[in-house]
Amino acid sequence: MQIKDQSVEGFHHHYTLLISETEIAEKIETRLRQIATQTRIAGFRPGKAPLSVVKRLYAPSVRSEETQKLVSESLKTLIQEKNVRLAKDPELKVLPEGKEGLTLSVDLSVLPEVTAPEDFTDLKVTRLVPQVGQKDVDSYLETLRKEGRGWKDAPAKHKAKVGDHLVLDLVTRLSLKGAKEEKTKDLAFVLGERRYAQKFEERFLGASAGDSLSFPTEFPKRFADKRLAGKKAQCTAYVTKVSVPVPLRSLDDLVKQTQSASLEALREEAKKTLEEKYQRISYINTKKTILDILSERHSFAIPPDMEAAEFANIWRDFEKEQGEKLDKLPKKQQEKLQTKYKKIANRRVRLGLLVAEIGKVLKIDVTTQELEACVANMAANDPQRAEFLYRYYTKNRQALAALRAEIFEEKVIGEILKRATLSEKPTSLQEIDKIALEEGDILPEEKVS
Repeated sequence: MQIKDQSVEGFHHHYTLLISETEIAEKIETRLRQIATQTRIAGFRPGKAPLSVVKRLYAPSVRSEETQKLVSESLKTLIQEKNVRLAKDPELKVLPEGKEGLTLSVDLSVLPEVTAPEDFTDLKVTRLVPQVGQKDVDSYLETLRKEGRGWKDAPAKHKAKVGDHLVLDLVTRLSLKGAKEEKTKDLAFVLGERRYAQKFEERFLGASAGDSLSFPTEFPKRFADKRLAGKKAQCTAYVTKVSVPVPLRSLDDLVKQTQSASLEALREEAKKTLEEKYQRISYINTKKTILDILSERHSFAIPPDMEAAEFANIWRDFEKEQGEKLDKLPKKQQEKLQTKYKKIANRRVRLGLLVAEIGKVLKIDVTTQELEACVANMAANDPQRAEFLYRYYTKNRQALAALRAEIFEEKVIGEILKRATLSEKPTSLQEIDKIALEEGDILPEEKVS
């Protein structure tokens, strides 16, 4: 392989490669001789067919195979020789063959050189320590009581309405030849809360316990389970139970509804819940502080196509969240929002590259066991979707890669925290809420991988 021409403009590298006809011929000749010794051809003893016969029978297919191998090998050799890391798959064009041989046009989008810090002792971070008091617990329980509800079986032939709780057994059959039925038992939801698609839930308005409904459906093209995405199906739902809400008039009612042993036990559980919630918020705040410092200390250019791709993902999610409200905004306001999210996209990509490099320096990896444990934990927290979650992460490589990236990022942040200079600040829940509000919704902005 010979590099005939090359040009470098920022993160875009272009090369013109030549694989000589001599090199191609040598590979073909070697392969044909190998076939001649291994192949049984009618009229000849095994391995004794003349090379001329083997060439006549196999030369075209061998040339195609060996040429493809040489193209792959040449691309791999180029990347190794130039010692570059790719931001995306190479763009390769095979130009018409000439007398000299095969000419390749190769375009590479390369990653920037990122120098990761090895010492984090000068990284000073204050961790907020949530202080959960009795008033916080009382306020939380009172909120649960006001917003909560108990359930009682609906009267016979009661027609379900918004706010009622339904339990279904669902049978789904894809509109494909040979497709098997998929059965889901005890699918539970509250009408109007849109746990599932609005159109799906609305079908059960007016339904009673014991009813069965059959209806066609079509899964969204971006449905999480790729096997079902965009597919049409026929569903039959059996309404096994309808319950109506009962307001909670006292904390004793709340104790009964939560099946707690006593009011004191419920208070302890509420305190634990608040501690876990605000420790998580505190961690997110700490993580944001670390990423802010890293972002400020490590500013470097990134490939425009990486920034554009990240912005496209962010903006697509934002459009989905805002819906028609976004279309009604003045053009200048939309442009202002796009500018804001382009900055976030740039920050995410830079921090993603930096975190990846820090992970290499600290020799951090994600094991298969850690991935399996994470999926198992998600399934345990959502039993109704457990089977789907296992199937989704088993068969969807892209989803598994995203999960691996999230675990990797958390492990890197954890190692940085071990090495950073940490101080702790006892903080009330109200103050933590205020800090989180001032910083905005930091959760989506701080996912950097």
